[in-house]
Amino acid sequence: MCEAATGCNLTIGCDGGYCGPFHVSRVYWVDAGSIVLPDDEQIREGAYQDCANDYHCGLRIVTGYLDCNEDDVVDCNDYALIHYNGGYRCEKSISHSRFYKRYSACIQDSCNA
Repeated sequence: MCEAATGCNLTIGCDGGYCGPFHVSRVYWVDAGSIVLPDDEQIREGAYQDCANDYHCGLRIVTGYLDCNEDDVVDCNDYALIHYNGGYRCEKSISHSRFYKRYSACIQDSCNA
C-alpha cells in the first residue's frame, strides 16, 4: 500500500488533504479509529498529521481501517466483510448470505489445495 501510494516516500508530508507515505486522508484516519503516536491524544491539533507522516503509525492506520472484524489480523475475511457490507458495516454478520456460503467454500478449497 505504501509503495503504491507514494513509492513509500517517508518525507512526503501532507498535500491536498492526504498525509504520509500511505497517503491517508483525515476521514480514513477517523474511520480507522483515530490512531495516534504513543503518548499523543486524538483531540490534539496535528495528531492525525503526525501519525500519518510516521511510517509505523501510518501502517497502524491502514491496518486499523482494513481489520474489519477487529481480530488484529488483516486477511481475506476482512476483505470479504468490507466487500459485502461496505466499509462502515463490518459488524453486520454475513454468515447467512449466499455470498458467505460461496466464500467459505472457496476458502476451504484453497486451504485444502
